[in-house]
Amino acid sequence: FAFQKCYNATLSTEEKIKAPPMVYIAGEEMTHYCMNLIIDQWVKPYFEIDEWEHFDLSCRSRDLSNDQVLHDAVEAGKKLG
Repeated sequence: FAFQKCYNATLSTEEKIKAPPMVYIAGEEMTHYCMNLIIDQWVKPYFEIDEWEHFDLSCRSRDLSNDQVLHDAVEAGKKLG
């Protein structure tokens, strides 16, 4: 019966759960597209993600920043532990 109670539970979009700080790293084309769908449809409606740091580690972004975006993402991860 405990499973049934858990299975029937739903989250309300009226009150979001505060997500802990996180380093969110976006990658290349299809994974980037898929993760945006997941974030937009399954995370943002239910969680506050204001404390997440976002980094685009696509080849283009790394090339344009001379890999600085990669170093910034690593440093952000170190701060979180």
